[in-house]
Amino acid sequence: MEVKQLSTLPPNLTSKPRTYETRYLYTGFGKYDTERNMVIRMEQLPNGNYYIQEAEYKPHAISRVYHTELVRVNVYQESPRIWSEELSPHEVYYFQQH
Repeated sequence: MEVKQLSTLPPNLTSKPRTYETRYLYTGFGKYDTERNMVIRMEQLPNGNYYIQEAEYKPHAISRVYHTELVRVNVYQESPRIWSEELSPHEVYYFQQH
């Protein structure tokens, strides 16, 4: 899916988000969302947007993890998907599917 990174949430969102906490495990293949059991790969496109691929994966072990992050994910809308990833109260990233 193609995704745009936003500086803030779109103003027309009215519903309360679905929120979950997860740990992202970063490997050479992308990041692994431990809550959703998904491998996520992000590639920046020439237009500044990102192309994201997600695949379900339930491993027995993950090797070569070089970084981990505890993240709170807020899903505001499923289609088109709009969500935020909070790493701290002062570091929040917003995304919108195109």
